[in-house]
Amino acid sequence: MNTYLILYRAPKEAMQKMVNANQKVKEAGMQVWLEWKKQAGAALIEFGSPLINGKYTLDGKTVSDSTDDISGYSIMRANTDEQLEEMLENHPHYKWHEGCQIEYKKCY
Repeated sequence: MNTYLILYRAPKEAMQKMVNANQKVKEAGMQVWLEWKKQAGAALIEFGSPLINGKYTLDGKTVSDSTDDISGYSIMRANTDEQLEEMLENHPHYKWHEGCQIEYKKCY
């Protein structure tokens, strides 16, 4: 069984829209994720969370605002890449905003 880090990528506009959304809109958006969580079942090791307004440093001293498009993460298990891809096929992240992507990396 393989373990995968799932990275959710989204355009900056989508992330800003989420930050500015009212509570009702945020809860409705979360509901579709919770439904996906049920479908994923035991394959989902860690549901993860949104990642917004990150920072980075190149030298440990100077801190700058992040410019990447990573908007969240999850950790999952699957026997093969193909099995994982099937589990991610209808993921709600794809429907959130145009240009959203899901990237996965196998953990060793």
